[in-house]
Amino acid sequence: MVPTSATDPTVSPPASAAPDLGVPPDTTDQTVKRVIAAQESAPPAPATPKGPTPATPRYAPPNLAVPPPPGAPAAKASEPMQRPPTGVAAKRPSASPAPAALRKPRPAARYEAVRLHQYLPGESYRHLELTVASLAAGPARWAALRLKLASKDGEPRLEFRQAPGWPHMFRDWLGRASDKFGPFLRITLPELQEFLASITDERDAAMMQALISVLPRLAEDACRQAGLSVAETGEWIATAKLLLDEAGRPVAPEAAGPGA
Repeated sequence: MVPTSATDPTVSPPASAAPDLGVPPDTTDQTVKRVIAAQESAPPAPATPKGPTPATPRYAPPNLAVPPPPGAPAAKASEPMQRPPTGVAAKRPSASPAPAALRKPRPAARYEAVRLHQYLPGESYRHLELTVASLAAGPARWAALRLKLASKDGEPRLEFRQAPGWPHMFRDWLGRASDKFGPFLRITLPELQEFLASITDERDAAMMQALISVLPRLAEDACRQAGLSVAETGEWIATAKLLLDEAGRPVAPEAAGPGA
């Protein structure tokens, strides 16, 4: 058998060979090389500046006015702020007036016991005469204080005396009256503020403040010893509270004395 040449035109191509359609050979490798070459020859892209990533602005819902309820009057439009004329100083709001002068606060008072000397009933005048033992307020202490809590025509009053059986209470005695039983100091409800303001001795002032602050409790203890009814006890407690409230009432500066 005579071998045939690969270029012999008389030899037919194998049946499995693809027909020649005039398409150039596969150029995939060449295309890839051209793309790589183009990327390498292109100028480098500008570098992204480094730094903190800007925060994404948070969503803020719009402020919408709440519609008025049905039947409510329409709101007035806000007026623009008026500026003072040029060269005129803005007027500042005046300061609120200073409160009336108050007395110096005292420590809370306490006592050990109450002794009732006399209960005098009556229509126009009545009194409870009693001694309070070991009255104390802060570091100050008084061994025994004696007084009369009285009511004259419905007006509360206090009474102190310089007499046998009465302890020496005041360093500076301010009483100016006297009767057959001796000198006495009587203070009615309208006179209480003036009397407290007239006290110049600090210990006397502290004693009166402490005594008046416990008057309602003193009256209740004395009424219990006197065997009074609940209604009568309530009346005496109310009488003592009138004196307590009057003593704690603010005093105008011009009415305050050296002891205020």
